[in-house]
Amino acid sequence: MHHLPHHIVLNAQEKLYAPSNDNSLFLRKSEGCGALSVVTYIDESVACSPMITEADIQKIAGEFDLVISLADVSELRYNPEKLSELGIEYVNEPVEEFSAPNILRLFKLAYRIYNKALSRGKVLVHCIGGYSRSCTLVAAYLILKDLTVGDALKKIAERAEGALAVSAAQLRALKLLEKLVDLLGVDGVASIIQFAERFRYGWGEKHSSLVTEYSLELSNYLKKPLGLDTLTEQVLATSSIVHDVGAVYDPEEHHVKSYELISNSLEVYSVLGHETREAAAWTAYHHRRKVWNPLVNDKIPLWCRSVVARASAILQVADALATITSARIREVEAITDACSSSLILHLKWDESATSEIMNFAEQIVKEKATLLAFMLGINEKEIAVVHDVFTNAIITSP
Repeated sequence: MHHLPHHIVLNAQEKLYAPSNDNSLFLRKSEGCGALSVVTYIDESVACSPMITEADIQKIAGEFDLVISLADVSELRYNPEKLSELGIEYVNEPVEEFSAPNILRLFKLAYRIYNKALSRGKVLVHCIGGYSRSCTLVAAYLILKDLTVGDALKKIAERAEGALAVSAAQLRALKLLEKLVDLLGVDGVASIIQFAERFRYGWGEKHSSLVTEYSLELSNYLKKPLGLDTLTEQVLATSSIVHDVGAVYDPEEHHVKSYELISNSLEVYSVLGHETREAAAWTAYHHRRKVWNPLVNDKIPLWCRSVVARASAILQVADALATITSARIREVEAITDACSSSLILHLKWDESATSEIMNFAEQIVKEKATLLAFMLGINEKEIAVVHDVFTNAIITSP
């Protein structure tokens, strides 16, 4: 098998520094300074780099078919139209430093890279420094190729010779993506997103992404207390993405229309099959407080009523958390105590969150946690909500 060099030079007019071995490292050293700027191949199809410049355009056009920029347009040091003129696909998806796109957007970007690589195309992902945001997206692509989060980051660190900095927020995003793909499969997630996008997710991609993130996170903590099996988690993940699709047709009674759309969706059927699709449709129906208890719904087949109840219990709380738009809940923990029959929801906020926002969140969460308390066998008054500031620590540094 032919081994591509880990690094390539961008500007052919600049000096080349290449060790003499099979995996030669071609580095670019700017004239007059000692800083090295590199394009690092993570595998045979995908590379990441720091910010590119006008001087790099021709070299990139000869090497890559798709360029994804995670920097803000105002930060660019080149004209992206020149890439398009040279026939290169270009995507700009601004992401804040040491942050990551929401889970659905992260998947879609990674899936685009994944498909380009399958068709033997080459992809360059860049940000500013080339060791955080770009590496996070490339790690997401590797997760779609069936690597674990740990193995993906290890591979990038080895290829980039340690130039990798992953924040707590980015690591969280990658772990949640790994779980979503493990549950539904790469093409399964893509099919369900395709279905949801036909209806603009109901209330939009951002809301569905937050609900999905919180649902996956809560299910990690409540897996044992609620007795969640794989089927129930598949139902939860699917319904989290598509629960609001009916809002396009009937905002007031959107849960009814969501049930109809999901239960007839060929995309969802292709992933879950007929019976599990029905469970996902009923879970979406019961995400609203006005129809909070699926256990009294005689229309739900007996075999899946418990599945729907457990999935709906989590979805209702996740949906409540996602309605907070004036500040962002960055992480959710759920702590159960069998001895005291209590549940603590630990919400970790952006620094911008005020006490008023936190109090409002506590109120709406408790209003929608009735089913969760029932399924856990605790008094709903024994649900406590505690607040903290999310610390976006750097897990590894270059």
